[in-house]
Amino acid sequence: MEWYYEKNGAQSGPVTEAVLNELVASGEMSSQNLVWQEGMADWSPYETVFSTAMAEDKCPTCDASVSVDQLIPAGDRQVCPNCRDSYAQGLREGVTSTAALSGGLGTGGMTPNAELRGMGKEALAGRWGMSVVITLIYTVLQQVSAIIPVIGSLIQWVIMGPLSVGYHRSFLGIYRGETVETNVLFSGFSQFWRGFGIYFMVTLIVSLAALAAAIPGGILAIAIYASEINGSGAFEENPLFILGIVLAAVPGGIVAYYMYLRYAMVYFIASDHPELGVFQVLEAGKEMMYGHKKKLFWFYLSYIPWLFVGALALLVGLLWSITYLYAGLAAFYDDLADEA
Repeated sequence: MEWYYEKNGAQSGPVTEAVLNELVASGEMSSQNLVWQEGMADWSPYETVFSTAMAEDKCPTCDASVSVDQLIPAGDRQVCPNCRDSYAQGLREGVTSTAALSGGLGTGGMTPNAELRGMGKEALAGRWGMSVVITLIYTVLQQVSAIIPVIGSLIQWVIMGPLSVGYHRSFLGIYRGETVETNVLFSGFSQFWRGFGIYFMVTLIVSLAALAAAIPGGILAIAIYASEINGSGAFEENPLFILGIVLAAVPGGIVAYYMYLRYAMVYFIASDHPELGVFQVLEAGKEMMYGHKKKLFWFYLSYIPWLFVGALALLVGLLWSITYLYAGLAAFYDDLADEA
């Protein structure tokens, strides 16, 4: 059945109901404009006539379906009744970020990197001190274990997995507005073998992939080395030897970084889903980064100026730069979640 509608004081139409709904959805017509069709006693506002059709909308905060008249203005956003208490609690605690309110609800990776950096920085407001201390402890444990004679490298291998899970858990909590203390850094040790297994498998996969990419160049370099040793011995001056080194190092480095990007989110996943096993975490990480590795590459690249400035500040500034980076990575991870 066809409808007539009022716009700017003039009657328009007739149009179908679908067209009428589209006019409202596009903003060309207000829901308060009058509409009429044959059989109606008088003209009535669109929102009154189509109250059932308009009953539900998406909450801009948590993306849940709610009645439009239930959305409550809250600062620069609207919240549904389910979000009201979370928003009020956030105001009391000084946490009103989108991440804290949504509990990690993402856009499927659609948020621009610049906004993600800003969201990470916002999450650090008032919490820089604890965040930097967590980064300091994490860095010291890495470096101290590495410099211990003989067994240092072994210790580093053993602790890096569980420690990385706890470090990522810390920044995920900070980004989501949770209360985070230094003890969270060691939470990964509660599932020690799981953390160790993730670190071992990621390192193994990345190393083997890089090695495979370096084989052609390596074969050339070894062949030139062997032939020159049997001859003049000046293999390092042979252009083909240098070419072999380049053909081994460059593809190997590129493939290693690609594989790193592929599994970049595994520690966030491990900390967020303790029920998943090692191989489930790896598979989930691979699936999560499908189609997003290029974006993450540019995301990392955007932090280079901050890391450079941190290095200039007697390297101590790197603690703040790395903290800033990982808060942004937590935002990146949460944003990769599918839309509800």
